[in-house]
Amino acid sequence: MTTELLTMLGIGIAIVGLNWRMVHGLRQEMHAGFAELRQEIGALRERVIDLGERVARLAGALDGFMGRREPSQGRTA
Repeated sequence: MTTELLTMLGIGIAIVGLNWRMVHGLRQEMHAGFAELRQEIGALRERVIDLGERVARLAGALDGFMGRREPSQGRTA
């Protein structure tokens, strides 16, 4: 084999090794980021559910205060 061919093979192997290392590091960072994102979404979901319950309580209290009643299910107007 000629020196030029050996040099090209060496450079090719070096590039593949560097790319593999870079991709591996990026994948680890992405997994960590996704885990953190899942936790934040879970916390946000809990807060939205809590907010919905609070709004429902306020709506019920306001309806009771205003004397509004929902029409019964079996009766027609």
